[in-house]
Amino acid sequence: MIMSLYVYQGLRLSEIEKLEIHHTNLKEGTIYIPKTTSTNRRTLKLEARQILPINEYLNHIRPQLLQQMNTITDKLFVATGKARSIKQSLTETLQQLRKKHPELKNFLQIRSSVIALWAEHGNIREVQYKAGHYYLSSTEAYKQTHIKDLKAAINKYHPNQ
Repeated sequence: MIMSLYVYQGLRLSEIEKLEIHHTNLKEGTIYIPKTTSTNRRTLKLEARQILPINEYLNHIRPQLLQQMNTITDKLFVATGKARSIKQSLTETLQQLRKKHPELKNFLQIRSSVIALWAEHGNIREVQYKAGHYYLSSTEAYKQTHIKDLKAAINKYHPNQ
């Protein structure tokens, strides 16, 4: 699920860590992204293929995780296994992904690829909003990347491919 938020919504780790249950609206197919020190708040559309897995997570998986961990929280995601934080969980995930895809540097690389694809196909102001950029110049920098390479990277790293 977290990977899908990187791939479809281009989120940052700091945004994923701030997500709470009430930020999801499955009836409207949206997710609210709170403001961080480096990004604006925004409401983004969820892809159709994200809705059922998020619903399953919220109604079945997350309650089991919370029960196993004997904790109560409004955070959307909780650390699992040996990890004590979402960041640690994602570091483990990144290590596993690198075994299959050694060219993957970090999750920011995926975010950059997503924003570059948006910049290629969309209105620059819409892209600025979706990326959460404070300044248009931050968004415009993504137009100068190599789009074909970035498309290949997204297709290669997405877990449903």
